[in-house]
Amino acid sequence: MTTLITGGGSTVGSHLAQLLKTEGRNVLFASRSGRVPEGFDSVKLEWDEPATFHNPWTQRSLDIDSVYIVGPPADFNPLKQVGPFIDLAVTKGVKRFVYLSATEADKNNDSGGLGQVPGYLEERGLDYVVLRPTWFIDNLGTQFAYKINQFNLFETIVPTGRIPFVAAEDIARVGAEFIVTKNAKYRDPVIIGPELLRYDEVAAILSDVIGRTVTHNAVSNEVFKDHLRGTFPEHLIDWLLEINTKAEGGSEEKYPHIKEKAVGKITVREWVKQNKALFEP
Repeated sequence: MTTLITGGGSTVGSHLAQLLKTEGRNVLFASRSGRVPEGFDSVKLEWDEPATFHNPWTQRSLDIDSVYIVGPPADFNPLKQVGPFIDLAVTKGVKRFVYLSATEADKNNDSGGLGQVPGYLEERGLDYVVLRPTWFIDNLGTQFAYKINQFNLFETIVPTGRIPFVAAEDIARVGAEFIVTKNAKYRDPVIIGPELLRYDEVAAILSDVIGRTVTHNAVSNEVFKDHLRGTFPEHLIDWLLEINTKAEGGSEEKYPHIKEKAVGKITVREWVKQNKALFEP
């Protein structure tokens, strides 16, 4: 059996592929760019090009029974593209779907457009799991890495809010368990890490592990938005401002206390140790 992983070599998708390979499952990536982890095959899939939706099923030797879906980036109406793909996948024999969402978005809450696909999967009566992770530890090595390495600092608008930062590997583990066992304890689990931390505490851990002082600076909302302009569309910037503001107000602090959650094992310190090479200036 084969799992199709959309979104190319994303952080969660790459970890998911390795976990499934360890379990003896075949993996096929669907990617716009063709950049996928070494050792895996890929086909082209563009959300804006429905003709590419058929490409995974031109690999006749593969029996695709599950799909991991990362929707089109910066699109607050992803169902117009993802819905037809799901319909096609069902006709091709796909039995299980894993969809990457966020803590605040599920079939009843359409935050940033991320609730549309879960609602559709539920409406169609399909077997699915919606992954609802809190904020990724891995962001330290992606969106924050340049300033950390060049200036020994990173900036947010969340000076005091505590967040149960989670590693992409732990997020992927929840998806892999559902695909391999064909059983979901919860349909849309919130996925958190094992500790609640402020960004200042993250900076202190990072400093200790990499051996130089890294500072977290709180900036204004306008500075935050200015940093994102030219990279993201304005509607996405507004949404990112909204969820960051909520995090500062404590939105993520409640999740360790809810029932329908999965708690990862990787701490911020462990993640930084594993990825120390990312922070060599």
